[in-house]
Amino acid sequence: MTFDSWFAKGRAAGGDEKWESKMVTAVSVDGTLDARDDTDKGWTAEMAIPLAAVKGRDDAMAVRLPPRPGDTWRLNFVRVDKPKDRSLSASSWADITIQDFHATDRLKTVAFGDDKGQTAPPPPSAADAAPAAPPAPTKLPAPAKPKKAK
Repeated sequence: MTFDSWFAKGRAAGGDEKWESKMVTAVSVDGTLDARDDTDKGWTAEMAIPLAAVKGRDDAMAVRLPPRPGDTWRLNFVRVDKPKDRSLSASSWADITIQDFHATDRLKTVAFGDDKGQTAPPPPSAADAAPAAPPAPTKLPAPAKPKKAK
């Protein structure tokens, strides 16, 4: 099961649970699903999140889509476990707590790379790199020579 919501200003302000990212997910469990009395080996999750969903409901968000090599985003992945007889627990990629996994100041930073895995942006082209020529200096007229008294 996935949970999708748009939190414009963090958890304290509340989320918009009607928003839908249209992500596609798949989970594989190496063990027995929902059997709490045995030990599982692990699980694998895959997510495909449309790039347009990154901005949520904020079309003006300053995020380049698609990202270019060198662009960075703040990101986290969270797995929440809701056992039948114990309290809620979570595991995440970033250093967050179950009380607020929307703590954007603690999210991981990811850098996008090119097809070779390089994250540095490509060097600018000659047209981009050449600074605009400074304006030609304005030639001021020579100061007037003082007149000699007769």
